[in-house]
Amino acid sequence: MKWGQLLVPFLAVGISCPCLAQNDRPAVDRTQRAVTEARNAGRFMDAEKLLTDAIHELEQSNPSSPRLAQYLKELAPLLHRRGRDAEAAAAMDRAYEIDRDAFGPNDLRIANDLVNMARSAHTAGNDQEAERLSNQALEIVHSNAANLRWNAGAGLAAGVVGAVVSFYIDEKRWVSAELLMPEETKLCDMLPEEFRTGFGLCGHIPETLEEIYRGEGRTVAVEERPRNTILPPELTALDQTAERYEKDRLYPSAEDTYERAVALAEKIDANPQGRYGDLALTQIDLLGHLFEREGLKDRAENSYLSALEYTEQRAGPQQPGRGFALALYPLSLVSLYRNEGRLQDAERVVRHALDIQVASLGERHRAVVQTLTMLADIYEDEGKNDLAKLEQAAATYGHAVAIQETNLGSGDPGLLPLLQKYADVLQKLHDDAKTAEVKSKIAAISAAQQNNQK
Repeated sequence: MKWGQLLVPFLAVGISCPCLAQNDRPAVDRTQRAVTEARNAGRFMDAEKLLTDAIHELEQSNPSSPRLAQYLKELAPLLHRRGRDAEAAAAMDRAYEIDRDAFGPNDLRIANDLVNMARSAHTAGNDQEAERLSNQALEIVHSNAANLRWNAGAGLAAGVVGAVVSFYIDEKRWVSAELLMPEETKLCDMLPEEFRTGFGLCGHIPETLEEIYRGEGRTVAVEERPRNTILPPELTALDQTAERYEKDRLYPSAEDTYERAVALAEKIDANPQGRYGDLALTQIDLLGHLFEREGLKDRAENSYLSALEYTEQRAGPQQPGRGFALALYPLSLVSLYRNEGRLQDAERVVRHALDIQVASLGERHRAVVQTLTMLADIYEDEGKNDLAKLEQAAATYGHAVAIQETNLGSGDPGLLPLLQKYADVLQKLHDDAKTAEVKSKIAAISAAQQNNQK
């Protein structure tokens, strides 16, 4: 986890409470659910409005509610990404005061708030205050150390310690970072392996150590640790075996192993109680890449087409179909077609995927924008010999920009790559007026971004 990212605030909820009886469970927070859905879809302006409205309502009805603090913490990163750092910091400070009154000064939820406040201080250039807040958060973690368990605060504690390590790395204070790594590793080891990647630095302990050692100028080899993965161990073992065969150019053995992995993944995916999602897609894709490296283009195409068919059959507007609609991004197949100059085939596949995604996810979902951009890029390639296709590229880029301006706000830096693509196509069409308009937007967003970074 990088220091520039806020901790996920809802990890703190209920960490020290006993499990509730089924009839005593709190009602579903519809606002939180809507905010999460909007944020996951990339509709950040919608998420911000939902939170702002909910905060205003709670300020009138229950200004000391921990739920108000939760909403403020959800709002802070949305404000921060729009360059409203002072407002984001104020939201975090206010959330901290509410949580402190509700939970007491030594609760791990307060440590979570403190490292978020430290991050805001660091962003504002006040590293002395960032360190003070970080040390205060660490003290709370240490005061709770004796009671930490995997299901009682260890994950949240790992998030706090990991955030402080990331702060030290960002400051190039390598020794301070290294001194905290045994504590972070111990906390991560308390967590079930399949859940570790979601907490602090638990998903990349070896990589973090290597970065620290490089910063210190050391060449000490990091102890080999098992892969931190959410895959079933038996599937991970097959993938590792196939990779070794492939590395040694034992392609028939690699093919056989990947095919066994595909069969196992399909079996796991078929379990209605499974929690892994779309394992078979990854395995089929790996098999297709192997065929490509062998020069077996037809077999690679068949693998990618079977992955696409597998996804299409499961995609839909309800869960878990939405997850398969998200995965409906035929990059490997399209790359194969483009490398072979089969642009019409690539266009057909992407248009079909786009139709399914729009029906399943809605037009404003981030996945739809991603696929629209891929389609526009293909149109642009086709437009080298066909003016009508170049015009389609411009229209498609313009459509994607319009969606993202609604999702992110018209001045968001996240628009820059898409705006630049749009401007490039408009320039090829010699649409000077529209090109100038888009380039003016790019300049304004870039200038605001530079001012925010000062």
